[in-house]
Amino acid sequence: MKNTGGAEFRRHISIGNESIGDAQLVWGTAGDNDNYSVALWDPEEEHLTFRVVTSGIVSEDNLVIADGNVGVGRVPRPEVDLDVSGTLACDRLLISSSSFARYTRSTAQTIPNNTVTVVDFSTADITSSAVTTGASWNFTAQVAGKYLVSVKVLSESVAWTVGQRFEITIRKNGSPFAQSDNQFVQATVTTFVGAGATTIVNLSVGDTIDAVILHDRGSDTDTTPSSAENYISIAPLH
Repeated sequence: MKNTGGAEFRRHISIGNESIGDAQLVWGTAGDNDNYSVALWDPEEEHLTFRVVTSGIVSEDNLVIADGNVGVGRVPRPEVDLDVSGTLACDRLLISSSSFARYTRSTAQTIPNNTVTVVDFSTADITSSAVTTGASWNFTAQVAGKYLVSVKVLSESVAWTVGQRFEITIRKNGSPFAQSDNQFVQATVTTFVGAGATTIVNLSVGDTIDAVILHDRGSDTDTTPSSAENYISIAPLH
């Protein structure tokens, strides 16, 4: 125990290195006073600071945990990397960019009659490594959590008959999850017909999201070539 010059005493623990200044915990190589790690307790601000000294130069504050989970108020043990029981306050939260995606389609895609067809949103507005484009377009979750999914598709202006439908469905792992209102044509007319859907879905790592169209117009129908009318956006809420 070392007297720091006042009524207050501070404990010093040294692992493989001598005590450095007022550090409470020092670890490194014995005799090497230019390269070591320290833990500093500030009694006035009441916080613990970790620092790394390399070649005598002090780095920014650091705390690196190579393995295991960190828990705050989580008893008996944390279950995830950072497990907080209570409110977490921060100025900025950085989420993996792969969790965000916005893709559009600016060219026509032919949708066969009465056939469930995956929409190929072929152009990236917000690129994500979690997206596979093509005939089996899908978003594969790389981070577990809740996601907001919004999709819209518009047909080309073609002839429709009363009672025919045009609908879009958001699927999770290939199964219907959220379906648009059935857009039943109210009159025999040549026009654009569109559909859209928005939902919140809970995804585990590896779960997939895609969007499929179904219509019964009696013949193949193209989507209109417009990125403003044909898009899907996916954003994490976790």
